[in-house]
Amino acid sequence: MTEQTGPAVFGPDGSHTHTVPVPVPVTPVTPVTPPKPYTFFDEFSGAAGSAPDMTKWAPQTGRGIWGTGEVENMINSLSTAYVDGNSNLVIALASDGAGGFNGARLNSKFSGSYGTWVMRAQVPVALGAWPALWFMGNNGQWPANGEVDLVEIYGPNVNGGQLQTTVHSSGSNGQPSYYANHATDGKFHVYQMAWSATGFVFSLDGTQYLTVTESQFPAGEYPFNGSGGMYCILNVAAGGEGPGGAVPLADELPVRMLIDYVRFTAA
Repeated sequence: MTEQTGPAVFGPDGSHTHTVPVPVPVTPVTPVTPPKPYTFFDEFSGAAGSAPDMTKWAPQTGRGIWGTGEVENMINSLSTAYVDGNSNLVIALASDGAGGFNGARLNSKFSGSYGTWVMRAQVPVALGAWPALWFMGNNGQWPANGEVDLVEIYGPNVNGGQLQTTVHSSGSNGQPSYYANHATDGKFHVYQMAWSATGFVFSLDGTQYLTVTESQFPAGEYPFNGSGGMYCILNVAAGGEGPGGAVPLADELPVRMLIDYVRFTAA
């Protein structure tokens, strides 16, 4: 006897057949890995005119101490570093009222090793202004500690107003260095730096444009082995080597850089 499965279906003559249920294929569900939480972040969500979160940022002040020929005075003031009430940090280069310039430089109190930094920012292109989103290492003094410039813009008269991204060696005066220029427009963009044991990958709005590896550097001049980590720096300077000695015009002031967020995710 043949075993029958399924319910019987009878015909008019009394004959019958059995239907066999066809199993419905089940599509396996691929588990979704949730994104890693940010190790460090600032969304700059304070009230309009309020100071940056000083548990996360440390102002660095001074005039003529940077070694790059800048002419501004970096001050700790709400006139040059403040939250605008629209979830942006404003770093401003402003007149000092006496023919000179006041600026702001904020250093993150957090230092990250291998991982990914992401910033959404509106970086200005203005004559004589030198805005930068960049990083310095904690081990030793420059250039031995390492410097990475995620975004620098030297003004419309240099590099056609393009941004420049640079990874400096620990050699004399930070050279040799490896860099790329990228077109920009003074609007908001998302800038990303992924740092791993093999080097750096830089992206703008999700598109990679520069990869730098340890193998490109002279022996002993690659300071980015992860030890000590790097901290983030946000600033707008005036004049100096970057802008080719130009300084901002009075009617261009203040020059503002807006940062929507800064985020770091450890590897």
